[in-house]
Parts: sequence; structure tokens; C-alpha cells
Amino acid sequence: MAIMRAVQKLVYIWALQIGAGKPAPNRFSLSGPRSLANDFYEIHLVEPADPDKNVLVRSLTSHGVEGVYFNATGEPGYDCSVPKASLSGYRFDATHYFRGYSFQTTSPGQFLLSSLPALPRFIIWRDRLEQKRFNRRPLVREDRIDMLRFFLAKTIKNGSFRTTPIGLLEMLYSRRGFLHPERELVTNYYRLMLDSFVATGELLVENHSYRLSPHGVARLAEFELENKRFKESSRQQTLIGWLTIAIVAIGAVQAYVTYLTVP
Repeated sequence: MAIMRAVQKLVYIWALQIGAGKPAPNRFSLSGPRSLANDFYEIHLVEPADPDKNVLVRSLTSHGVEGVYFNATGEPGYDCSVPKASLSGYRFDATHYFRGYSFQTTSPGQFLLSSLPALPRFIIWRDRLEQKRFNRRPLVREDRIDMLRFFLAKTIKNGSFRTTPIGLLEMLYSRRGFLHPERELVTNYYRLMLDSFVATGELLVENHSYRLSPHGVARLAEFELENKRFKESSRQQTLIGWLTIAIVAIGAVQAYVTYLTVP
């Protein structure tokens, strides 16, 4: 057990050394051309009992960690030190910002593995390959009724559900939809559809976000009832058609039998 704890401590210190060697700047870009130059780490030592309380690691000294302590989300932090003997009491949480991507790890061992130069490059290569495959497929557009069903299903799970055309694009096609060649066309299509729902009362718009209205629920129920009646009518028409064919066939057989019995 003592050897295991010593190894864990060594791995912990090693991970902090790598992270402190490339600390994230106070301001940096997560998207756009500037993000392609990213290659740094952001490490937090999180208190297990209260995740809002954490230490942002800035440097590693012979005595321990120098960083910024945050007591709650949204509040300014203040400088602090964490001795090496107390590091095991914190949960390790690190993010590697690399060429427009971010890789999060929650243990020193995972962090050391992800810090290998070949691994993030391989993940980026594979992700871009998957994006190219995704871009070859057209984005299938939902019709009006399917869109109302989508809003109803989401609203049942979350009564305050609302979204924007951009948010709708992500929910329907994942984040890969943002890089698809048809992104603008599909986004405009859904924006027009959502606005048409607002015009007819199925959706309400608040602060550029759309949510389902009671009229939209009633309209969908009305459509489902009409669709059920249509299917029932089609089923009856099909049944009548088969009965007609059967009667004609029986009549033809009877006529043929009669013909055979006539001298």
C-alpha cells in the first residue's frame, strides 16, 4: 500500500509539472483561426465535497502548488498555496486546449496519457475524418408535423424547453451540423418554419427563443386524430376492394361451373 501511494503521488506531481509548464493564459479563443494556435493546460484542484470550490493551478514549487482559489462560481478568486501533503485531498480536473479542440481528464494518469503528442493529433485526425464523412451526407429536413412532435417530446421532458434555430441544428444533427456545407440553408429553413409556427399560433417566441404553445399541442392532437381517421378509412377502402375482388372471383367461378353443367 505504501508503494502504491508513493507511485500515485509521483504520478500526481508529474502531471502537475506538465500542466504548470504550459498554463492557460487569462484570455484565449476557443473557436476561429486564433484557436488553432492553442496548446496549453488548465488544471483545477477541486474539493470533492463542494465542486464550486477549487484551485486553478498556476505553478508548481518545491513546497506545493501556487494558484488561484475560487470559493464559488462567478466570484473572483484570490492567490493561495496548496502544500504537497494536501494534494491528495483534491480531485484532479484538467483540460488540454489544443488546435481548436479541448481534451478533459479527471485523473493524473489520464492526463499523462492525453499529454502524449501523438494522442491528441490522432483524435483530431479521426474527428476531422468523421466530419468529412458527415459532410458528404445531406441534412434531412424535418417536416412541420415532425417538428411539432419534436417540440412536444422535449417539452414533456422539460416543461420550460425552448430553443433557437441554431440550437435546433445542434439537437437534430449534433455539433457536426455547424461545419456542414448546408448549415446556412438548413438553419434558414428551420428559422422560416419556426416563424410560420409563431404566425399560426403553434409556437411562442420569447427573447429569440421558441417554445411550444397550448395551441400547438391541440393542433398536433387534431392532426393525429385526422391521421388516425384517414388510416382507418384507407383500411376500410382496402378491405372493400378485396371483398369486391373476392365477390367477382366467386361469381366467375359460379359462372364457369354453370357453363360446364350446361349440355
